[in-house]
Amino acid sequence: MPLALPSRSRRWVRWLTVLFALTTTLAVVLPQAAAQWVGEGHRMPSVPPQSAIDPAEPRSGCRYFPETRHNLCPPFLQYWDRFGGLLMFGYPLTEAYFAPELGDATHNGVTTQWFERARLEHHPGDIPERLDVLQGHIAREILAMLTSGVRPPDGAGSGWVGAGHRMPSVPPQSAIDPSEPRSGCRYFPETRHNLCPPFLQYWENYGGLLMFGYPLTEQYFAAELGDATHNGVTTQWFERVRLEHHPGDIPERLDVLQGHIAREILAMLTAGGGSRPTPTPTPGLARREVSAEVDGPSVRVLGEAVPPLAADEFVVRGTLRNEAGAGVSGSVYLCQVAISTGDQVDGLTGDPRCTGAINADGSGQFRSNPLRFRDLVGSDGGAVGLRPCAETDGRPGRSADDSCAATTLWVTFVRFVDFTVDRSDVVNGGGTNEPAFLFVIPLPCGAIPFQTYNGYNTDCPGATTTPDIRTTLQLQVTLPAGAPAAQLRVLYEINDPPDPWAGSPPWLPSASWSPCSEPPGAASRPWRDESTIDVVADTVTVSSGAVFSVDRSAWICGPGGASAPVSFSLFWDVNGNGRLDTGIDQQMGFTWPVLVW
Repeated sequence: MPLALPSRSRRWVRWLTVLFALTTTLAVVLPQAAAQWVGEGHRMPSVPPQSAIDPAEPRSGCRYFPETRHNLCPPFLQYWDRFGGLLMFGYPLTEAYFAPELGDATHNGVTTQWFERARLEHHPGDIPERLDVLQGHIAREILAMLTSGVRPPDGAGSGWVGAGHRMPSVPPQSAIDPSEPRSGCRYFPETRHNLCPPFLQYWENYGGLLMFGYPLTEQYFAAELGDATHNGVTTQWFERVRLEHHPGDIPERLDVLQGHIAREILAMLTAGGGSRPTPTPTPGLARREVSAEVDGPSVRVLGEAVPPLAADEFVVRGTLRNEAGAGVSGSVYLCQVAISTGDQVDGLTGDPRCTGAINADGSGQFRSNPLRFRDLVGSDGGAVGLRPCAETDGRPGRSADDSCAATTLWVTFVRFVDFTVDRSDVVNGGGTNEPAFLFVIPLPCGAIPFQTYNGYNTDCPGATTTPDIRTTLQLQVTLPAGAPAAQLRVLYEINDPPDPWAGSPPWLPSASWSPCSEPPGAASRPWRDESTIDVVADTVTVSSGAVFSVDRSAWICGPGGASAPVSFSLFWDVNGNGRLDTGIDQQMGFTWPVLVW
């Protein structure tokens, strides 16, 4: 029974002629059995010209891939970047070239380029919202060729697939025949086939209809696709891909891999003696080292922004290097390996949640788009652990052959709860440390030792040793297993009167984050001037769980007998330099005014 084809509102499928070129010199008519896959009139591809196959030199305005020695240029470059990159399409196998055999009533031909998992085609004016780039239905085409009996032997070593590659066979008729809807699956009446786990979750997570197309078969066991690890694999064909289930190989992506069907169809096209590529190393053999760090502080205050980013956004930057340590171009992705319960990072998709491909430039430098942490449960802060990996094995997702960083990159968001000042005792020393006064004028420290000053066993003015004011900072964070304790850099500020020595006595007191100095013994100004803005830096270590409190003491310095306004403030030290930088460091809570004596 012929396979039903979905209708198209756009010119995505072109059915015009029954003839197609199997090689550049041989034209063959598709038998009826093969036409069920592509429909009558579908234009089949030919072997790319040798000029597109031969290794190329880097071109200006393009991205060069030393792994396959080919360029990726506009508009395919922008499409490749925007819609999945290396994970979805693979490395370029040719240069872009004009293919007249792929033309239709609108175009005499199209500019096309082959990748490991796709063939991209440029159709000017057809679909501007996707850069006028369409993906060829190469899964339909390879099934048509298999049905026609075109199949090179396994391990033919054509240069496209490499020695030992297992070529697919025609699916069994039981997988081809139209099916009834199955429980737990998604049914597509367009092709009368089901999409069931684990392919269902993969299809939905990594692009759906636009990236993979409709299912062309039911899933089935393909013994011919086995390897040293598996005697065969469960597989299913779609319009643009073949998905394979490899239990235990890549659990973070549901153990699903995409077959290299573009490599396979090119091998089949050249089976009749057409052009062959200059052998290039399998991309998986090229090892890479990737290092990454948060651009800015890795421990942040929840709800605060680090301009120009919005609140709770962060960026990861890093370097991609080859085995010799030199920076190289390529693709890097960041995958979530842990996150606080119920929280989420926008900008990650799939299972595991990963970024799309992040492109490293020719020097190996890369920078992610902004990612946003969302504290969705409890408003108690949290953390996310990310693992940067370089795509090196030519397969989607992280696997044993990819080059991943050895350590997890943690980004932590601490919740600021409160900053308070205990103003219950704001007199210099208070009680046993109270300086002596003659009426309202402080008596200077002269030759009399301060311990017995004026007959009292008290401190001299400016020599108090007991804290006078206590501040309390409260923070909270809930960390996932494996995350390190959060270390938040903060700045404590005291702002005093401008000049406590102005005018005549009584002089004004001031405040300090450290105990005031002992008097020098002189009759004039016997106490230290603490009237400048006083800032101290601290690193607060916050453990996971309940609200964490940390106290810091302050001292009132200088004479009593008059009052002075002093204010206390707290800041997040964004750049971690221990200085208060206006416009960079973020205030936490509000400023506390205190009248000291």
